[in-house]
Amino acid sequence: MDTLFGKISEIIPWSELATLLIGIGFLYLKKVHGSLRKVVDQVTHNGGSSMLDSIARIELKTTELAAISDVLQQVSNKPLFRTDENGECAWVNPAYSEIVGKSLEDLLGHGWVSIVDPACMITLTNEWNLAVSDGRRFDCTFYVVNKLKDLRFKVRCRAYPVKVKGKVVGYIGGWIILEKQSLSEATNEDEP
Repeated sequence: MDTLFGKISEIIPWSELATLLIGIGFLYLKKVHGSLRKVVDQVTHNGGSSMLDSIARIELKTTELAAISDVLQQVSNKPLFRTDENGECAWVNPAYSEIVGKSLEDLLGHGWVSIVDPACMITLTNEWNLAVSDGRRFDCTFYVVNKLKDLRFKVRCRAYPVKVKGKVVGYIGGWIILEKQSLSEATNEDEP
């Protein structure tokens, strides 16, 4: 057996075989290196044309647009609000806060209910809860009160669902003020 193995090992040109295998290995590594180099070039900042540079530009533009949107909502004289996916108040702009005489902290979550005229409460909350549970647009006219200024406002509220990949992640809405009157005048009139 030793002799058969010895004869076979003498016949095999080991140095040429090793050279061939090393050459194949180098060709493979060269091909892999070329492919890897292309990937590295796309995920490395290179002054503008890589995927990483493109993603950085997209992130910057998205952040800029979000900041512009926030500023526009803040400076708007129209009362605006945002909610979370459950329809709970997450933010109001200064115009909203001024009209109702309450701060954002007082209106967060279900705090907004405190500014609704009690005569409108049941209808409004039912309509709002149905719109949120259905993930659809909300449109309703009701009264809000500012007890600090002894005022009542008839408002038309519209809120639209914000959907991301088909899932509602919140609502953005606003009011149009239809009528303004003192609370003492309002108690002498019929409710909506």
